[in-house]
Amino acid sequence: MSIGEVQGADLKLVTDGTEEPARLLGTLANTSDASLEVTVSDSDDRATVAISAGQSFSFTDNPTLFATLDAEIGGEATMVFSSPGEQEDVLIPVYEGPIGGYVHYTSDTDE
Repeated sequence: MSIGEVQGADLKLVTDGTEEPARLLGTLANTSDASLEVTVSDSDDRATVAISAGQSFSFTDNPTLFATLDAEIGGEATMVFSSPGEQEDVLIPVYEGPIGGYVHYTSDTDE
């Protein structure tokens, strides 16, 4: 995934089921020489992250939850990534926490 000066890597959503909370995992890298903000949204939630120039932001290390996911496990969810002057719809794969080995990232755990 690429939007302007931002590169996405290993982006995925992990959930316990359809219409359940989902956690975004993966990394965004800011390849520009200026700090910027990136907003990630679905049909009813949004999260904005600040990324310093030449740095990365890890969703894996910084929990980012979406209240409900409108996609089936094993499918893809459309997420909108935007930064100043740029916007792109991105299909993100959806994994089930316990079966996909991502149980420690789902909302039902305290980790």
